[in-house]
Amino acid sequence: MKNLYLEFYTGYEDSDWLTHLNTSDKLEKTLAHDDIDYDYTYSFTTLGNYYNTESLMRKLCTFVGFSVSLIFLIASVSLIYFRLYTSLEREKKKYESMYKLGFSQKEMYRTIGRKIKVLLWIPFLIAIIIMWSGILYIDSQNAVSSFGMSIKYSITFIIVYFIFYRFVNVIYRRKFLLNI
Repeated sequence: MKNLYLEFYTGYEDSDWLTHLNTSDKLEKTLAHDDIDYDYTYSFTTLGNYYNTESLMRKLCTFVGFSVSLIFLIASVSLIYFRLYTSLEREKKKYESMYKLGFSQKEMYRTIGRKIKVLLWIPFLIAIIIMWSGILYIDSQNAVSSFGMSIKYSITFIIVYFIFYRFVNVIYRRKFLLNI
């Protein structure tokens, strides 16, 4: 029992701690001396320090997640377009038969558009649902909410995906109908 240390804690409550982050930083620097003579038996922590650390981690994870997600988004659209392009010859025969049966170009456009919508939007919507399940779970476990930032990124992904969808739709229809 000789190696016991006495510890003393002094705590203060600040109901407006978020606006006093600079003050707590100044206090920590003043009380902790400097980096060379740092007193390791001393500790000064504030809720603001935890908040800043968690907020920084959240931003970093969001940036990395957004970058990786954008790469996967581009890769998935490329793979789906490649699948559409490789099945062009097969589909051409099917649509030539429809053209001979009297389908108009407008009806064929609609049919091609539906096929592309199913191939592109269903996987994307499933991914959005899974992503939001993860976001809501992670948000419930952390002190710093990422809900607003997640909505902004989701809207960005939907806009980017819609642009990809329009691009694939127009190019596929052109290649398809030029060959009929």
